[in-house]
Amino acid sequence: MRSKLAVCQGYAMLFKDVCQRLDIKCELISGTSKSSLMAIGKLPVASDHAWNAVNIDGKWRLIDVTWAAGSIDGNTKQFSFAFSGGYFFTDPEVFFLNHFPDDKKWLLIDKTEQEFADLPLYFRGYSTAPFTIVTPESGIITPPKNNMISFEILDLPATTRVGYAFSNDGIQTKAIMKRKGNSTTFDVLLTNNNRGFLTIYIDNRSMAAYKLLK
Repeated sequence: MRSKLAVCQGYAMLFKDVCQRLDIKCELISGTSKSSLMAIGKLPVASDHAWNAVNIDGKWRLIDVTWAAGSIDGNTKQFSFAFSGGYFFTDPEVFFLNHFPDDKKWLLIDKTEQEFADLPLYFRGYSTAPFTIVTPESGIITPPKNNMISFEILDLPATTRVGYAFSNDGIQTKAIMKRKGNSTTFDVLLTNNNRGFLTIYIDNRSMAAYKLLK
């Protein structure tokens, strides 16, 4: 409180202290976060993050006060305050996309370490997005014989722009979308030069990334 500086452990401990003073049941949870491209395909063993669960009306709810506060600017490497309510009382299915607790009971759903490892990397904005990326389900993509990766997004607003970029060139390409009902689909063609990771952008914000196998 004096320095106004902390990492996730400090955020979570302070939040627990506030809850205790208000007679709210609160737990401090440690575990693995999925927050970098290199985490795609890796089992949760790092225990590099901390968050909370609170009991409201007899039901446990998940909260990440650190990620709710803001994020590190990729260019300046400085913390940028930008509150997101998406990390308060987050649906356990959504929370699981980036969090795996050391004690699995705090998943609040039935999921495995391997399922967590296989997930794509979902970026911060995805937790509050009005749409859902439904395919590909796996974050690790083996190029198909036709070198075409098919994507489907549900409930994507009509005016939304979708693009993609490969990590080896960083050039964003506009996706050619097809809409039918609440489903939006588009294909990404792989070439021999495409390597590393594929990131999907929605309205110029990174939303999900996938690891490309050779």
